[in-house]
Amino acid sequence: MIRTTLLLIALCLFGFALSGCGGHRPDNMPKLHPMTLAFTQDGAPLVGASISLIPQSPDQKRWAAGGITDAAGNVTPVTLGQYSGVVAGKFKVTVEKTETDAPITTEGEMTKEQREADARRKTYDLVDLKFGGITSTDLEIEVGSGTTTKTFDVGKAVRIARP
Repeated sequence: MIRTTLLLIALCLFGFALSGCGGHRPDNMPKLHPMTLAFTQDGAPLVGASISLIPQSPDQKRWAAGGITDAAGNVTPVTLGQYSGVVAGKFKVTVEKTETDAPITTEGEMTKEQREADARRKTYDLVDLKFGGITSTDLEIEVGSGTTTKTFDVGKAVRIARP
């Protein structure tokens, strides 16, 4: 789960380095296909989830794509964190969403009790953990020519405390 997110971040940073941060696409980047994906949970839009599309072909591994779902549960994936669209091929789709207990907000210095309470804040996974791993997710998509649209459902809402 966290590894998937870190992989996407690393690939995005690699993409920025390749592009020189100037918006110029890498010379060897394949054609990108526009797509919009929708995500639901318990029949409602899944808002604020991190979506990653991980290529299954070894020669396409560097072209991972992803994004964050909007208020309607939709995401328009970008490749390498900045180029609209996705390369052609087969992808595993991972989905992650977390929340953390609200931090203690105080003005001035925190008391010992407040620091201890702040340290006990918990983080929760809000999507079934199976969808967060490349090997455990059963969500897949094949991208070809033209615009792709697809809806994925991640099942019932969960709130799983992280250790």
